Amino acid sequence: DKLSIDETQANRIIDLTKRNSASHSAWLMFMYSRLQLAKDLLKDDGVIFISIDDNEQSNLKLLCDDIFGEEKFIGTISWLKKRKGSFLSKKFISVTEYILVYSKNTDIKLFGGTPNSDESQPIVKRTNSVGTLTFPEKTIKTKLKDGVYLKGIYGKGTSSVELLENCKVENGVFVESISLKGPFTWSQQNLDNELKKGTSIIINTNSFQVRVFKVQEEDASKGLPSVINGTSISATNEDGYEELISIFGVEKVLDYPKPVALLQYLINSAIYFEDDSIIVDFFSGSATTAHAVMLLNSIDDGNRKFINIQLPEILDYKKSNQKVTYDFLESINLPTTLDYVGYERIIRASKKIKEETKAEIDYGFKHFTLNEPNQNTLDKCDTFDKAGLL
Repeated sequence: DKLSIDETQANRIIDLTKRNSASHSAWLMFMYSRLQLAKDLLKDDGVIFISIDDNEQSNLKLLCDDIFGEEKFIGTISWLKKRKGSFLSKKFISVTEYILVYSKNTDIKLFGGTPNSDESQPIVKRTNSVGTLTFPEKTIKTKLKDGVYLKGIYGKGTSSVELLENCKVENGVFVESISLKGPFTWSQQNLDNELKKGTSIIINTNSFQVRVFKVQEEDASKGLPSVINGTSISATNEDGYEELISIFGVEKVLDYPKPVALLQYLINSAIYFEDDSIIVDFFSGSATTAHAVMLLNSIDDGNRKFINIQLPEILDYKKSNQKVTYDFLESINLPTTLDYVGYERIIRASKKIKEETKAEIDYGFKHFTLNEPNQNTLDKCDTFDKAGLL
């Protein structure tokens, strides 16, 4: 069975914690088979994002290193998940969670936005090897005072640069060709190519620190940053909670739904360069992932698809933390199992998106229930004919 854990695997998982903690070991066994299956389903250039809090972060990293390979670790994202912390805690106020990122292929691109051509970038970096760059006449703009600047060392420490000949500034421009020696991140060829593109060069400090305003190409992009500020993109726990109320009209159908904007941000970073990807969520909950995919499709008329997986956990109305969910599903004549929360959200979210965006995309979906194998399934038959398929 693909999702089973044998004794050898179980011992291996327990050894990962080195804590002899039953709770940690049980969680790891629960996650192991699901992450193994996720790896098997992941495309060669696909990416998996795994959200985790402080309690199991270190264990999850060890588990993922074991399954995906330590070399397939892309990085850890810190997600600022709250608008404000709890003032009840006198010891530690937690306002972040973590998102571990892995891929089968480390040579991938994750979209983190487009470069801002209005922002200058330094090309002096103290850790780089020292080289010499020659800047043609009247290519360097400056706010330095008009006058002659003598050759010599400018700046202090390992970021200092050496002016190799006297030079003159007039009306905010270095009027002559100058050569600088220092720890540059660019080669002469790179500098020449950038100048041909129209990149601007500036020196505005007495330490002669060179900065550039690059002309960005149409497809230029930045990588995914290691911090997501949920408050700046409406992607906090509070946002997720309020979104669920707006969709269901009831509080506490689920306690901690992920905010749609967070899932949009992550999904978009992974599939920005494709518009027909399949996004799988192994712990669907309230189907935030499906909601996010439909929103992304509505923006650019994309054809991305989602597969949401959720165990049909039977809700118990006698338990206080399940009663609201049970009552909600019963009130709209749906089975009182957890997967139907997501089922209903997809229906309501698609209607809301269509009304608000007028986008003519595919809002349909299919709901499948996984049954136990029987004598008619392929794995228990010798031929397709016996399975009733021919």
